[in-house]
Amino acid sequence: MPRASSWPACRTAEAPAVVRSALIDTAAVLSPAILAVTVRSAPAIRLAEAIASLILLVGLLTAHCVAGRGLGGLALGLRCVDDAAGLPPASPIALLAVVHAGHYRSATVYDVRHGADPSRGTLRELSAPARHAAPPTAPVLPAAPEYAPTPYVAPLNAVDPVRTPVPAPPPPPPPLSFAPATRRPRLP
Repeated sequence: MPRASSWPACRTAEAPAVVRSALIDTAAVLSPAILAVTVRSAPAIRLAEAIASLILLVGLLTAHCVAGRGLGGLALGLRCVDDAAGLPPASPIALLAVVHAGHYRSATVYDVRHGADPSRGTLRELSAPARHAAPPTAPVLPAAPEYAPTPYVAPLNAVDPVRTPVPAPPPPPPPLSFAPATRRPRLP
């Protein structure tokens, strides 16, 4: 039985799907490592397989923590998100939620194929009941805008700009002259 979702429009993943997701991720990491150990080939090829296995391991751990899903989650349509924010946890709690088959502390694995993706919706969409729960009986009218612009009405004691005289601009300053002086200064 899936855990009750904190986002009504989202559907929590069932435990078998989460376990299958973890098995896909484990198989993706172990396949190159098993090939490197069991198949007798050139040492360079075996080294490349071992390095590929380590790169896959680090990449999947990072993908689980940052994006909330690895290869198995991508293939099965699962995503682990934080219950409070609806975003991937960006911590190892996402890994622990997968290991615990769907929920650990404040992280839950959701089925994004059969429900809304919590990391892609708005809070209004995610907090609303699921769309497929009950069909609406009446058409929903769009809400009135919160702000309706009103025309400007001048107050009664305002000054009428048409009848009020405008003062004349101040006279310009006298022009500067750079002509030489015609009088010589007197010396004592």
